[in-house]
Amino acid sequence: MKQIKLLIVEDNVDDAFLIEQSFRRAEYSVDARRVETQAAMETALGETWDAILCDYVLPLFAWPGALDLARARCPDTPFVVLSGQIDDDRGAAAIRAGATDYLDKRDLARLPEIVERAIRMKRAGREYAQRAERVIAGAARAP
Repeated sequence: MKQIKLLIVEDNVDDAFLIEQSFRRAEYSVDARRVETQAAMETALGETWDAILCDYVLPLFAWPGALDLARARCPDTPFVVLSGQIDDDRGAAAIRAGATDYLDKRDLARLPEIVERAIRMKRAGREYAQRAERVIAGAARAP
């Protein structure tokens, strides 16, 4: 069974449960924490997460603030915006702002696939950067 550690920025307990269930149905062992305030998210970011899933509409903490905080503290962690009323324009705006992806909550069955792809892309980007650093370091040492 695959394991995943999720930080869920969500004010609705039932929605957080459904998010976790989407991963369990995809045969994941899920370790998740739900937060809904900036202070709670700051505390949670003291740990390492495989992905951050954030509701588009939060009464106490807007997704752009959550994204800024995530980018400052853990820039390589995939950040997916979720909403029950998201459209392509809002989703595109989230991606332009730096989110990894977005998804309508009515399509949560696709969430594990989206997160898996985001994790693979981040890992590939890190590996590419590490290879590039080795090549550059080797070139600098060459006579």
